[in-house]
Amino acid sequence: MTGESAGAGGEVVVWAGAPDPRRLFTIADAWMLPLGVLVPVGGIVISLQGATAPNMGSVVIWTSVGLFLLAGRFVVKSRRKRRTRYVLTDRRALILRSGKTLAFELTPAVPHIEVQRTERHITLKFTNDDPRSYGVAGSELTANTGLDFLYTPGKTARFAFYDVPRTAQLDGVVDELVRRGRVVEGIA
Repeated sequence: MTGESAGAGGEVVVWAGAPDPRRLFTIADAWMLPLGVLVPVGGIVISLQGATAPNMGSVVIWTSVGLFLLAGRFVVKSRRKRRTRYVLTDRRALILRSGKTLAFELTPAVPHIEVQRTERHITLKFTNDDPRSYGVAGSELTANTGLDFLYTPGKTARFAFYDVPRTAQLDGVVDELVRRGRVVEGIA
């Protein structure tokens, strides 16, 4: 798909790929997994503190929230990654998911691309001069955790390509972005 026209006006696809659905854990799991235990335990304790019999509806809700934080969000994350495709053109970054396209304009005034490389994966986070492009408070904490359905990339959360398998082609694209000064923060 590289080098193909992506739309009107001569837009050219520089790279296309998909996130790795097998990569499920992030640094945020260091606090989210314990939270998955604390939320239902705390909710059940509060439910049992009442003067009357425990509210079983409350116990079920708190337990369900805890189970989702412990396991359910990983199922959601894997399914979402399987339905997601990323496209980087000379003008835009695109997230294609379930018939929906989200776009982030890569103009000369938008030089902020944070790159995080590991041995096997690359994550690209795009930001412009609009403070909202970083997302609402807390969106970065839950990004790429299975709870990101609560936010919209580029509107209420940072627009990003998460957990892309590292290839020579993608490394070349990132190296070119570094040479052009488009990557201004992050690990490159």
